[in-house]
Amino acid sequence: MFARSAAALFAAAIAFGTGMARADDATALRASCKAATEKNSTVDVTAGIADCTRLIERDSNDADAYRGRAAAHRYIGEYQKAVEDYDQAIALDNTSAETYRQRAQAREDNGEYEAALGDLTRAIELEPADALTYRSRSEVLRTLDRNEEALADLDKVIELRPDFADAFQARARTHATLENTDKALADYDNAIALTPGAPGPYWIKATYLESIGRQDDAIAELDKAIALDPRDVGAYQQRAYALVRMGRSEAAHADALKMIEISPEDGYTWRANHYSTSGQYDLAIADANKLVELKPSTPVPLELRSQIHQAHGKMTEAVADVAAAIALDPTDQTRYWRRISLNEELPGPEAKDAILADYTKLTELAPDVTDIYVRRAKFQRDRKDYAAAIADYSKAIALGDTSAGTMEGRASVRMKQGDYAAAAEDVTAMIAQTPDTVQLYAVRGYAHLRAGHLLNAASDYGVSIWRFLRDVYWPALKGE
Repeated sequence: MFARSAAALFAAAIAFGTGMARADDATALRASCKAATEKNSTVDVTAGIADCTRLIERDSNDADAYRGRAAAHRYIGEYQKAVEDYDQAIALDNTSAETYRQRAQAREDNGEYEAALGDLTRAIELEPADALTYRSRSEVLRTLDRNEEALADLDKVIELRPDFADAFQARARTHATLENTDKALADYDNAIALTPGAPGPYWIKATYLESIGRQDDAIAELDKAIALDPRDVGAYQQRAYALVRMGRSEAAHADALKMIEISPEDGYTWRANHYSTSGQYDLAIADANKLVELKPSTPVPLELRSQIHQAHGKMTEAVADVAAAIALDPTDQTRYWRRISLNEELPGPEAKDAILADYTKLTELAPDVTDIYVRRAKFQRDRKDYAAAIADYSKAIALGDTSAGTMEGRASVRMKQGDYAAAAEDVTAMIAQTPDTVQLYAVRGYAHLRAGHLLNAASDYGVSIWRFLRDVYWPALKGE
């Protein structure tokens, strides 16, 4: 949703989020929150929520207190609680368009787009001349793929605010979605006309022109953006990509040199990626090396160099760079996962030992994430360390992962280990989830048979045969 103002949300949150007031009377609580807003103080949202709650406890009809607490909840991502407090505020005062707008934002944050649409419609009924509400509703309509209705709202925004460049850009994007190319380009031009000294609208138009295959026209717009701001690295990057797509490598290389002059980090990054994707491994590594020299204490250049090594089949070198990145920041889980995937491509026991070590480190960093245990269990199973695999599956199940896949994994390992009675228990849990899966009864029957539970085995085999006849064989005979 189009944000009315980031500052407005911030102010709303801190108005009831500083927690400065601990006085006994509601006037002092409210006054201190107002003072904190005026000073733009550091936000203490948790304490602010407590202050709002104190106001509500004193007066359950205090709509402002509910609004303030709702804003604080939304500020820290507690969207459902925010919606509930806005509900209370609206129940006490259903004439405030701003409250409906705020609840719409919380509902959209919470994924409740239809409900957000209803709130914005109500806000428009209360304040039919508010352009920003139409603008916000147009974004919700676009999210719901109701683009014609979004266009109507954007037309209204422009009628109310003919100088609103963002509305022209939004309408251009909507026309583009509907493949109204001429109308889209006209609105991009309108946005440019309203902001003649800003390079951004030229970028935006250039991006659209690229998307419809008009590379020359896109480059012309980027030329204008660069003329307005000759040190805009992003414009050079975008133009360089367009030039590469057109096969104009020398011109793209010139833009890369300009990027390096303005911002060596951005320039070398762009050129290293370009060299890598065009198959020029040595040149790509040379630029990546320069990045590592520029930022020796930052993991990002090492990650880029690792990716280049990987793209060109240099897996050992790729692993080494990820290891160096991990040494700089041992808490980033994504790098352990990446090193696992790289080591999976390498032969030998050393790589397998490294994979196991990384899984173990991940369990230390995120001890309650079941997926790590399940993945390590599969790895242990493949290594035929069945006891370790069962321990990991059991840990995942204890943490709440009772999915059929996890139960099946443990059952299969228990069978390999010869513990058929325990395997039958796991299959029983799977049957409880999907009782119509015929194969599960046959699997449990086999487990019971191997465990010596002959009556249970006979019962399960009977169920599986009966259901096969009922659901598959007889319908096939009847031609159903």
